Amino acid sequence: MTSYKDIILRHEKEINRLHKEIYDCLKNREKSPSHREMWQRAAANYRNYRSGVNDWLDEVMKNELCNWSDGRDFVFQYLEIDPIYFRSGYVKEALIRKIKSCKLTKNEAEILRGLILRRIKAGARREFRKFCQMIPLVQNQTFADEIKKLTTAKDRDVSHRATFAMHYLTDI
Repeated sequence: MTSYKDIILRHEKEINRLHKEIYDCLKNREKSPSHREMWQRAAANYRNYRSGVNDWLDEVMKNELCNWSDGRDFVFQYLEIDPIYFRSGYVKEALIRKIKSCKLTKNEAEILRGLILRRIKAGARREFRKFCQMIPLVQNQTFADEIKKLTTAKDRDVSHRATFAMHYLTDI
């Protein structure tokens, strides 16, 4: 199995750097033509940035994923890393739609269970609902018990997210 983790982490770091550069230039763009040019250059750099991750995502989106082992490896490593950058939530939602029809391996199901539990504990993002929709496909008794336990967490946000996730649990 090829490791894609390095390119995913570099992609996340570079996207976040380019995005920050835009906002650093934004506050000064009206001060002078050179400041406006710096802002435009930063925006162009962001729009034009491509990495191996973009190439993989393009291939994953246009091909059938269930019988493509390299594509699945990439997708599950991406989801396991759970990179956070501008528009990454949309990417993760699309990846979940691609894998929803696939028969998951034990390792893939474990990756999704871990991701869901991390999101319950650490904070939901826009794709949290899509992750929760995968619960019936990955649940086991231990996972269900952990979610139930989190519904009584002292942190109200954690208990709220766990209660939301509970609605997706089915009888085991």
